[in-house]
Amino acid sequence: MHRRPGRRQYLWWPCLLFLFVSSVAVLWHKGDAGGELEGPGRRLLQAASGSKIANATDVNATSTATLEAASSDSGNPLYPPDLFTDEQIRNGAFILYLMGIFYTFFALAIVCDDYFVPALEVIIDTLGLSEDVAGATFMAAGGSAPELFTSFLGEFVAKSNVGFGTIIGSAVFNVMFVIGACAVATLSLYPEGIPLTWWPLFRDSAFYAVDLGLLTYFYSDKNIEWYESLCLLGMYGLYVLFMSRSESIQEYIEGFVNTQGRTKENKKASFASMGIPGELTESLSPKSAPPVIDDQEMQSMLLMDESAELAKTLSVVSTRSSSSEEEDGTWEPKMPEGAWEKVKFITLFPINVLLWLTVPNCAIEEKKRYFVVAFLLSILWIAVYSYFMVWWAEVLGRALEIPIEVMGYTLLAAGTSVPDLITSVLVARLGRGDMAVSSSIGSNIFDITLGLPLPWFLRSITSSGSPVHVESTSLGPSVGMLILMLISVIASIAVFGWRLDKRLGIICFGLYVVFVTLSLLLEYEVITVF
Repeated sequence: MHRRPGRRQYLWWPCLLFLFVSSVAVLWHKGDAGGELEGPGRRLLQAASGSKIANATDVNATSTATLEAASSDSGNPLYPPDLFTDEQIRNGAFILYLMGIFYTFFALAIVCDDYFVPALEVIIDTLGLSEDVAGATFMAAGGSAPELFTSFLGEFVAKSNVGFGTIIGSAVFNVMFVIGACAVATLSLYPEGIPLTWWPLFRDSAFYAVDLGLLTYFYSDKNIEWYESLCLLGMYGLYVLFMSRSESIQEYIEGFVNTQGRTKENKKASFASMGIPGELTESLSPKSAPPVIDDQEMQSMLLMDESAELAKTLSVVSTRSSSSEEEDGTWEPKMPEGAWEKVKFITLFPINVLLWLTVPNCAIEEKKRYFVVAFLLSILWIAVYSYFMVWWAEVLGRALEIPIEVMGYTLLAAGTSVPDLITSVLVARLGRGDMAVSSSIGSNIFDITLGLPLPWFLRSITSSGSPVHVESTSLGPSVGMLILMLISVIASIAVFGWRLDKRLGIICFGLYVVFVTLSLLLEYEVITVF
């Protein structure tokens, strides 16, 4: 089975709680300021319609009245009518919408990790897929399902860029924030950092950089043609094909390097590229070891070390499995012990009981034969929860005059990525640095080459081949910044000796703050690129 480590709900409760409190503080300030001063945002510029405005107060009143009328008279017919007016939302009702959005974050995390992923694991085992292909296809779909459905809803229901913004924001969150969190969370266990190997990072980063380059080029005219979407989908197929041959290609490249008559310095560089510390390289020098160690012996040594590490990892996971059984997908309607556990049980009871009654849990041996039903019903629930998340985010952004793109690459991106954040941290704390870093980048490849182009392609072919128009002040530059930051992270890893340590964590956190800050400044037209 390709089972991921348990989600450990007690870890992502404080993460989402912190995000919720921060959002309340920011939005409350925005709500208070909304009725007093509009600022030079996009909506005011659009309200002006090219004419000069003599009285800013009159413009504010007019644009606010227009917005209220639009929200009440010409709302999206695919959404139910709002319970509150925009004025009521600004005066405090936004907290209810924000609570609803965060509740959908919990719901998406539970249905993906406890029902969707176990069903995918059974499908993987039934089809007999390799680890690499399974990770690049079904497991990537399990981790990125919320972003994929958000993209579909943004294209076909909300008719906005919320999907684009969420996927770009999630990509930055995964590359910057997740890797930084993994580095910080492992400081006490690995003070010198976790060693990383070159191949997984090189492989995934190369594909990701090419995909981002194509996306930037296709987006340059703000129109995505059907054949451009098809090209991105083809890149995903190429990535899956490459992953199916990844091990053979790696062996070929390393074999080619090994046949090039290495000197002592070349041997050290080769060992370092495979993640072997410098101290071990010195210990294998002719001064302290037999003069010749052939490649077969070296591979045996590496396999023995890997097997010992894997056995240790499995031992740690197995000792925790009994205590985390409930959190790994075997929820039952039984009140737990402890005050805090009871609070969590009651809070999440509506989500858990609906899923428990309607979706077979393939983590239970007797229910694995219902994996097709579990797969389809999980997709249905993910679609339902994503619908409510996008709807409430759009209402909240409209009432508080926050562009939906901003909601996408900040709040929604972080909220939908918290479960993946916790999973990566748990893997990193078990010493699996390569797995933590590769999973972050690999899920982004799925988002860029399937989560975005699939809805675009379907929209084009259902509209007689017309291009999909994607208009935003900040999304284009954000993609460019993402490419630069990916290069910065890879360069930092190489400079720090291929180790996941606190220096890398600080840089990743700093880059994430820079990205969000610049994106907000671009979206509100405080700064311009062109």
